[in-house]
Amino acid sequence: MWLIVASLAALTACTSASGPTFNAYTLTGADGAPTYQVTCHGLLEGRSVCEQQAQQICGDQAVRVVEAIAGLGQTRGGEADARILTFQCGAAPAPAPIAAAAVLVEPQQTPAPQAAPLTATVHFATNQATLSDEARSRLDALLEQVRSAPVSGARIDGYTDSTGPLRINQPLSTARAQAAARYLRERGVRTLQVRGHGPHDPVADNRTRSGRAQNRRADVELRP
Repeated sequence: MWLIVASLAALTACTSASGPTFNAYTLTGADGAPTYQVTCHGLLEGRSVCEQQAQQICGDQAVRVVEAIAGLGQTRGGEADARILTFQCGAAPAPAPIAAAAVLVEPQQTPAPQAAPLTATVHFATNQATLSDEARSRLDALLEQVRSAPVSGARIDGYTDSTGPLRINQPLSTARAQAAARYLRERGVRTLQVRGHGPHDPVADNRTRSGRAQNRRADVELRP
């Protein structure tokens, strides 16, 4: 809704300017922007008179039509012959920038670091699958490292040197792995995977005594 206010105290009925063919008013819009209205009258007067008066009011600024109202049946050249012209001066204000939509960034979930498995190797005498005192000490030291955290699983792989036939070495390697597994099970370790590999996967040269001693072994891996 437009509210009509007087621009000059000497003028009545809120008229800011008038002539034989028009009346001009100063209006105040809801947004507070200066707005004007020209009313043209007379049988031969129409939109052209309204536009001329509007341009005089705006001076060197452009006339920006807000609303043009024609009387009933009043047309000229096929267009409505406006008799009431509401306008503002100057270019239309730039539209307010559209705020960019906020982008919700999901926090990256950092996976918990996986604890490295703990390992130990125990060795056996020739043709034996009995844990020596040194072998038990190594397993005890391994268990001490995981005393404060539960063990999710254990893998024990048994091996022999290359001396003797495979029909003897294969079950012997399994017996060595089982000896280490039994010791761990008695001390609370569960979920054991036990395998024997015979003379395969040697870690040292079987042609030497020290090499064969290193290959008679059980490799133990505990997963926290």
